[in-house]
Amino acid sequence: MLAELRTSMLTPQYYYELYMRVFNEMQPLEAFFYEEVRSGRQQVENLYATVQHAGNIVPRLMLLITIGSVYIKSQAAPAKDILQDLIEMVKGVQHPTRGLFVRHYLSTLLKNKLPDVDNEYEGTGGTVIDSATFVLRNFREMAWLWYRMETKSNVRDKRQRDRERSDLRLLIGFNLVRLSQLDGIDKAMYQDRILPVVLQIILDFKEPIQQQYLLEVVVQVFPDEFHLATLKSLLEAVTGVVSGVNVQSVLGPLMERLGNYVVSVREGTTEATLTKKEEKMITKMFALFQEKISELVNQHSQQSFPPVAFMETAFALMKLTLRAYPDAHDRVDGVLGLVHQYFSQTGSVDDASAKVLRKALDFAIAEIGDINTVLDFENYVSVIGLLSFARRREVGKGLVEKAATLGVKIDTAERVGKLFEIISPMVKDVDDTPANKEDIYTIDVEEEFIEEQHVVCKALHLVDSPDLKELNRLYSAMRRELGKGGPERMRYTLKAMSSLYIRLALRVKKAEVNGETPGVSVAKLFNYLYTGDGGGILEHLASQVPVEAFHMFLTAANAADTCDQHELETCYNLYASAFQLYEENGGSTKLQLQMLNAMISSLSALRTMPEDRYDTLASKLCQYSSKLVHKPDQSRMVMLCSHMFWKKALSEDLHKKASECLSRALKLADNVPAGLQFGLFAEILNHYAYYYNAQMPQATPKTVNAVVAMNRDAIESTEDKTSETFKTAKRFYSNTRAAISQRAAAGDERWGLIEV
Repeated sequence: MLAELRTSMLTPQYYYELYMRVFNEMQPLEAFFYEEVRSGRQQVENLYATVQHAGNIVPRLMLLITIGSVYIKSQAAPAKDILQDLIEMVKGVQHPTRGLFVRHYLSTLLKNKLPDVDNEYEGTGGTVIDSATFVLRNFREMAWLWYRMETKSNVRDKRQRDRERSDLRLLIGFNLVRLSQLDGIDKAMYQDRILPVVLQIILDFKEPIQQQYLLEVVVQVFPDEFHLATLKSLLEAVTGVVSGVNVQSVLGPLMERLGNYVVSVREGTTEATLTKKEEKMITKMFALFQEKISELVNQHSQQSFPPVAFMETAFALMKLTLRAYPDAHDRVDGVLGLVHQYFSQTGSVDDASAKVLRKALDFAIAEIGDINTVLDFENYVSVIGLLSFARRREVGKGLVEKAATLGVKIDTAERVGKLFEIISPMVKDVDDTPANKEDIYTIDVEEEFIEEQHVVCKALHLVDSPDLKELNRLYSAMRRELGKGGPERMRYTLKAMSSLYIRLALRVKKAEVNGETPGVSVAKLFNYLYTGDGGGILEHLASQVPVEAFHMFLTAANAADTCDQHELETCYNLYASAFQLYEENGGSTKLQLQMLNAMISSLSALRTMPEDRYDTLASKLCQYSSKLVHKPDQSRMVMLCSHMFWKKALSEDLHKKASECLSRALKLADNVPAGLQFGLFAEILNHYAYYYNAQMPQATPKTVNAVVAMNRDAIESTEDKTSETFKTAKRFYSNTRAAISQRAAAGDERWGLIEV
């Protein structure tokens, strides 16, 4: 079987299968020879000399290595001498494939028989330096043979040649693994004796597959503290590789390992402690990586350091920075500076790189946890500006959503300006906005557009400041930017802007009450909302979405009342505008009822409006209620209007109007069809009970009892007592009666006069 290893006809993959069969057969043979030597039946020196007479070199060396393993294990001679002899002997096989497997057999069989600190072969058998020298010599020769497979191969197809070479890469990498397993190699020895030799071997053979793989193995197998101590040398080696090496596959894992190492040491999850020298190295680490990455960008073409590989490297550097220097945010900006420099030279960011950049930007915000810090970066906005329209839009949405989740507020004009620059694809039409909306919104154009504008509104609510004068300036800047978005966008964004101004006005009023000087007047803020000549935010909104503007007018009017804005009749004018919107846009009965309910509720909440103005508005709502198409609706709305006049601050004349509304509602209910009367009478009874409890002079026991009697008559006259309408009214009526009875039973004499 050993003779089969002489073949040159097999591909590396099939040769490996043959080798494994031979290896499995050689294991019992090694055990047999060792037993022969141990029992004294054979002298190991004789066996070692005998096998050297085998006719063919490959079988001879396989046997020699097997006996050599027995020789070292028996300790009949110093291990270092046998290692030296064997490493010289295997030079006899220079065929790349056969030579690699012979040397791999040598490494595999002797991996546990190398002199190392505190093992049985140390001392007279040698030292760890002898073992390291042996492994390094074998590594160099195997690297040379592997390199020759590229330069001397008969395979013309480069892809096939590369595939065959890749199939054998583990054989060469095994030497580095064995080096990393030698306990006697400490940090100093690694730095002075091991790594320089390893890197020199790697750089000597200028072939990209070989250099990339071996550097990857170096990063993977040696301890993190070794990498920290030798970082400069390792990075210099990376910058010295030939074109075609994917340096990201080396730098990325290296930065990840160093970042994790620093974190684990600082958090105490590892037993290691950092020396002053290591702390100093950690401080310099970022600058080293930044410098070497810049060198790689300058000395390699895009083909050897393509955009996506560069971007992944930059992302890895950002992760390292945020882990090793959690408070040194300027270094994150330095990474973004590298990105901007690179892609400014390439002219654009390809889609694959853009995806990685998006992840990096999201990661930075998530780790830093403060959007203001990110916005302060010099390169943040400029890097985003390199992206395509679609990618900038994605980044803008992600930024706003993350900031909203974090709850951080933006409080300076510069930051607000940067924020709007980032979200500009959503705020307005920019230079590269696609003409066709289907190119922006790919699933549901309208729904996605609305969702996008809601994100813009979220962005508006991110802006805040304890300095109210400054906040007013920030709002003015935002208002100008929103004005560039056109009517289609402003119908959504102006609502949010209105809410912000209303809230600011209330804050200013509170500051004034507390004796502070906010630096901006309430009147000025309401003037932004409503000018009377169509120039206010609410007036612009009314021209686009009148019904939604109607509700904003009511909200603003209530705020104006709270702020006591009656001298300029701001509150009254806002209500007048809301009433006009009702008259012009309250088309359907359903919408009219909704708008009337809103107006009555809003007006009822006023506290400071002069009574004459209040009476005018309340009376107008009574008129609107009386003009509804359906009598039941008229009755219910007039009934609700009564509450506008029943407020302690109002005069008796207005209090009487509450009673008049009830009488009017009762009269209207009396004129509706019999089948609908019961429900109305039940509601009117409930209102009378409310006012009776409030001791309205007109709500006498006689009046309430009369309404109770009307309910009884309505029940009797209802023909269909199985309908849901009747059942609902009956439950409502029964609940009102029960409440009256409970009060009477509790000893209240007034309620005892009501005959339910």
